[in-house]
Amino acid sequence: MAYLLDFPHPRRQSSEPKSNLHGTAGAPSFMGFVDHPESFTAEGPEVFYAQPGLVCAGAETVAWLIDRARSLPSGKARLCLHASPQSPVHDMIIVHGRDTYVRPHRHKLHGETLTVLQGEATAVIFEEDGGIAGLIRMQPIDAGGVAFYRMPAGLYHALVIESEWLVFHETCQGPFDRANSEFAAWSPPPTDTAAAQHYLKTLRAKVAAQRRESPR
Repeated sequence: MAYLLDFPHPRRQSSEPKSNLHGTAGAPSFMGFVDHPESFTAEGPEVFYAQPGLVCAGAETVAWLIDRARSLPSGKARLCLHASPQSPVHDMIIVHGRDTYVRPHRHKLHGETLTVLQGEATAVIFEEDGGIAGLIRMQPIDAGGVAFYRMPAGLYHALVIESEWLVFHETCQGPFDRANSEFAAWSPPPTDTAAAQHYLKTLRAKVAAQRRESPR
């Protein structure tokens, strides 16, 4: 049996008591429609958590995340759709600005998946010594580009963002463990702002040169 869910608008919450999806005792509960920043919980200037339950995110959420990222020096913001850092699966909507430095890194144990929702970027795959092994031009699927990748563990990679804002959905295995990410020793840390921006500028030029040599 299929169920049609009539979601209330976030600013027009119904005063009627919420019922579960099936209308019977013991059935999965419908926790409500979530697509408004007033319901988010801040875990820092860049990181927010949605309320647990059925979570939906649309244009209002993305616009709010972009505004938040614009106000921060890092040019980044993310909405976590999972309940906590200890969740077994992590789902996030992430915003990065054009000048955001994504330091080359690899995952030791678990990979990740990424789907572009808005904007354009190039995913750069690196050799062990920092040379460029491959490029993936990424765009939303309706723009005709590659919209999705699954990055396995063990590959150094980074993003070079080519639009004003990049919005993407990322999924990885939890619980969160900082030790799962290994940053490339041949890349500067983001705390060294001048070195990081110089590296990004150089990498952007290398990406553009390789694309001119091999447009596809």
